[in-house]
Amino acid sequence: WSKKHCDRETKKNAKFLEYLESVVRNPDKLKDKPKKTEQFLVKKEVAKGTGEIVDTKTVLSIDMAKVGEYKKLLGYYTLMTSETEKSDREIIDKYHGLSRIEDSFRITKSNLDGRPVYVRTPEHINAHFLVCFIALTIIRLIQRRALKHLGKETLNHGGWESGVTADRIKESLCSLQASELPGGYFLATEPDGDMRLILESFGVDANLRLPAVGDLRALKRAFDRAGIAQA
Repeated sequence: WSKKHCDRETKKNAKFLEYLESVVRNPDKLKDKPKKTEQFLVKKEVAKGTGEIVDTKTVLSIDMAKVGEYKKLLGYYTLMTSETEKSDREIIDKYHGLSRIEDSFRITKSNLDGRPVYVRTPEHINAHFLVCFIALTIIRLIQRRALKHLGKETLNHGGWESGVTADRIKESLCSLQASELPGGYFLATEPDGDMRLILESFGVDANLRLPAVGDLRALKRAFDRAGIAQA
């Protein structure tokens, strides 16, 4: 159960629940019933005249007991599984893992331009997705390092956490650039908040004012060493 989810669902269903309660007072409103109302309807066959079965009409009414049960479930995420031997916690963790897999596909298709594919030979297609999956792995390593630096875990009772989203990582990495100046020096951009977090989590000092080529190469080696330490 989630209070945030419950509040959102209650607000979303407020008008519909008011409609159901008003139908009890005025059944004629069922003539224009929304499709969602079907699950709460009770249908009774009522004889119009003498009570003969051949001359009946269907009278609709609302089952308020079902409405009450529906309202009780607002705010709950319901999972159905055949894994009866596993604990509730294991099932929930597996579900969170599934959502993370779906998030990985989303990142691959959107942030990493996995789709559409603009190559046609099997070799080029395989190479295209290999690059995408390597980039996805790098993003996950950065996220894990950043969370660890902040003293957090990727998976907890509240679900899985990315810390720094793929969008922000991509934007921060692309923003870290250097322009060549006369005399063999470079003008480096100031790291933003997310970039500073990434650098700190990898133990890399990128406080470069006017770096030379050697300083930039040393920065690259620092990332290489951090990557080896992670592995």
